[in-house]
Amino acid sequence: MVKKTTFKWVDERYWCIGADSLEMHNVGSLFSTEIGCPPKKFFVEWIDNPNIYRAHGNIITVDLLEKRTIIEIRNVLDEEEGPAFRMPKEEYIKMFWLWEAICKKRPREIIIFWDGKEITVEGRN
Repeated sequence: MVKKTTFKWVDERYWCIGADSLEMHNVGSLFSTEIGCPPKKFFVEWIDNPNIYRAHGNIITVDLLEKRTIIEIRNVLDEEEGPAFRMPKEEYIKMFWLWEAICKKRPREIIIFWDGKEITVEGRN
């Protein structure tokens, strides 16, 4: 089953306006509140630093797990018990660069789709 999170351009930024699950809402919060548009490149550049295993903002943490092959996106308020979104590191990097390319065009909506293996990012007017 394909899951998604949807963003709408409001007040000079993309806000997450809907998600199919709490895990996908974590992705929405990451892009809405931490990465932004234009995106803060720190949220992808840290991955290549062998001394860093986590990036975080005010609400969301992004961790490298399982020998630096899996990314976990989690709400810091739910860190002990809450749901976490997990994906291969390569798909996370792909998602970031697709987001950057699409947000430059400023569509009214951006939708991130996850089919369990591959990420897709679309802009819609």
